[in-house]
Amino acid sequence: MAISMKKFMYSALALTLALVTVVAIMIPASAYDGEEDKNNYIYVDSLDEVDWENLSAYDVIVIPNENLPQDEVEDAEPLVARETSAVAPYENSAPSGTWNIATKGQYNFDGYTYASSYLYTNWNFTGKSSYTIQITNRLTSDNTITRFMGSWEVRTYRKVIVPAGTTAIFTLNTNSASHEVTESTKWMIRFNNPVNTYGFVK
Repeated sequence: MAISMKKFMYSALALTLALVTVVAIMIPASAYDGEEDKNNYIYVDSLDEVDWENLSAYDVIVIPNENLPQDEVEDAEPLVARETSAVAPYENSAPSGTWNIATKGQYNFDGYTYASSYLYTNWNFTGKSSYTIQITNRLTSDNTITRFMGSWEVRTYRKVIVPAGTTAIFTLNTNSASHEVTESTKWMIRFNNPVNTYGFVK
């Protein structure tokens, strides 16, 4: 009887390990691939309050829109609303061209959508290993959910939530992203619907 019980226990353990392995293999990468909001949101009334030299990788500065200098996004390029699927953000709806921040300089954007699934930047960004990003949420009742996606991969480098009526300032680099960011990395910004926003990447 003891031998039979031991065999039963070994069989149960083997079945348990097999089930765990199958579950682990079946979990898609996109389920945990940078989707978690790990940010440390720092709310300020003025940018003069920010200790820029001592910010950590996950710090996000949040300031009310009315307290933001208004000369930051001149000559902004209008964003084009694109329909896309949540499974493959790299399909025809996503941007195909590249904006090299190192050679072309700061990219300013401005756009909104209330009907399309997502709003993308018009370009993939590349050229640097660390970027500063500023996003203003014009909406007064909805937060803006942004994801910083790889160009041709179902991969999220970072997710940032911009509260209604505020502007968020933060960085994208290897320390703040879920994957390595190099000068050759191509990435884009995806805004969830609804969104009414402007900002820049530099």
